[in-house]
Amino acid sequence: MWTFTFIICLHMKLYSFDMFDTLVVRSCGLPDRVFYLMAQNFWPDEPDLRSNFVRWRKASEAEAVRRLGGWQKVRFEDIYQSSIPFERELPSVSTLMELEKNLEYNVIKPVAAMVRIIRQIQNAGHQVCIISDMYHSLNFLKGILVENEVIAPEIQVFVSCEYGELKGNARLYNVVRDALNPDSWIHFGDNPLGDIKQAKLAGIEARLVEHPYSNVEQKLNERSRETDNVVPSILAGIMRAARLQVDNAPSDAEQLGIAEALLNRKMQVCNTPYATLCGNFAAEILW
Repeated sequence: MWTFTFIICLHMKLYSFDMFDTLVVRSCGLPDRVFYLMAQNFWPDEPDLRSNFVRWRKASEAEAVRRLGGWQKVRFEDIYQSSIPFERELPSVSTLMELEKNLEYNVIKPVAAMVRIIRQIQNAGHQVCIISDMYHSLNFLKGILVENEVIAPEIQVFVSCEYGELKGNARLYNVVRDALNPDSWIHFGDNPLGDIKQAKLAGIEARLVEHPYSNVEQKLNERSRETDNVVPSILAGIMRAARLQVDNAPSDAEQLGIAEALLNRKMQVCNTPYATLCGNFAAEILW
């Protein structure tokens, strides 16, 4: 992680940040776990239908990309105009959309160290903006960031679907440049292509941000791959999101104990801030 002394020395006018897996992470882990949680609401005792729904939701997104001629043109509403058949009658489109947005809203958690960096940059008088390749609207994403106190309301947010351009082809950076006209610019993000390579091609200094899974969290993800059971991977996401919100990283031993407690739903007694967050996040989306 960078120190503020390093940031000051660069004398940058504009600092831009990617949103997902840079400033925030999902407490469910992978993005498609949101679709699993949706299906859990409708078919709690039918694992095959849950798996099929996740496949249907992914296929619907891919169809929207093909239909509209590119991912940058896809809005959230377009995904639910799908003609992909599903084996059982689905809830209404409005019900599905509302549930997905509510779940997305609930699982997004800030990364404390990145929030501190934004505060330091703003306190030094520099400009900050957020840039995201995403189908959700600007208002929806900004609402999440402001609600979680990641950014102040005056910070501008640029979202691909609002402009029909992507970081992935560098054109969204041109939108930002035209809007803010920075003298100099540094961008932070987790995607080696959209956040690093394309930013550099657009003449922007870029910094890779990584929030890797811990050893224990990786083992939970491996358990999901080996058993074809998504729950351990969701628990890995919960533990990672909690870890990235606390100042002192938990030890492997503490994480192992909490992983066991989460797997057995025994988080009633939480005596550290990290354990408390793990229990709270699990209660929000799983229990």
